[in-house]
Amino acid sequence: PFVMVSALVALLAGVGLVSSSTVQIWTFLLVNVLLAQSINVLTGVAGQISLGHAAFVGMGAYGSALLMQRMGLALPFSVLGGTLLGAAAGWLLSFAAGRVREFYLAMMTLGFGMIFFEVLREWTSLTGGMVGLSGVPSPGLKSLVVFGWKVDAVDYFRIVLVVTAGVMWLLNNLLSSPYGRAYFAIHASEVAAGSLGIPRAGTKREAYVVSAALAALAGAFYAHLVGYLGPDGFTLNRSVE
Repeated sequence: PFVMVSALVALLAGVGLVSSSTVQIWTFLLVNVLLAQSINVLTGVAGQISLGHAAFVGMGAYGSALLMQRMGLALPFSVLGGTLLGAAAGWLLSFAAGRVREFYLAMMTLGFGMIFFEVLREWTSLTGGMVGLSGVPSPGLKSLVVFGWKVDAVDYFRIVLVVTAGVMWLLNNLLSSPYGRAYFAIHASEVAAGSLGIPRAGTKREAYVVSAALAALAGAFYAHLVGYLGPDGFTLNRSVE
C-alpha cells in the first residue's frame, strides 16, 4: 500500500512537468485501465462472455456528453449519470444473459452491440448520426468547466487518476469479499456453486452490472477527453479490441 500511495502522489505531483501530449496519452491509459477492469470482472473473474462491451462504453460516453451539453450538468454528475445508464443497461441485459451460455451468450451480446451501433447511427436528433456529436466539453477544447473551475489537461488527468485509483481499491475489496468469491465460484462451476447456496443468476447479474458500470465510466471519461463522439468508435471491432 505504501508503494502504491507513493506512486499515486508522485504522478499527481509530477504530471505537470511533462508535455501535454504525454499527459493525454497517460489519460488514455487510465481510461483503458478502467475498461480492462470491466472485462476482467465479467470474463476473467465471473467467466461470462461479452462481445458487445463497446455499447456500454458508448452509453457512458454519449450519456455524459449529452447530460453536460443539453442539461448543463457539471462533470461529476454527468459522469455519474453516464455510469448509471451503462449499469442499468447491464442489469437489463443480464436477465437474458442468465438464460444462455457459451456460444449463445456470445451471440446475444454481439447482437446487443450491433443494435446499439444502429441506434447511434439512426437516432440523428439525439446522437448526431454518422456526423457524430461534436463540441463535447473537454480540456483539449478548453471548454470543460467544473463549478467555475476551468479544467486543463493536467487537472483532468489528476481527476481520472484519483477516480481510477479509487475504483481499483474498491474492486480489490469487492473481489476479496464473499461477493467476489461467488464470482470465482460461478466461473469454476455453476453447478458446484449452486450446491453451495450461491445464487447463480443473481451472481451473474451482479457481475454484469459492475462490469457495465466500469465500462460506462471509462466511456464517460473518454468522451470528455476527446471532445468528439461518432458511431464508428463503438463498433464490433472496438468490442473485440
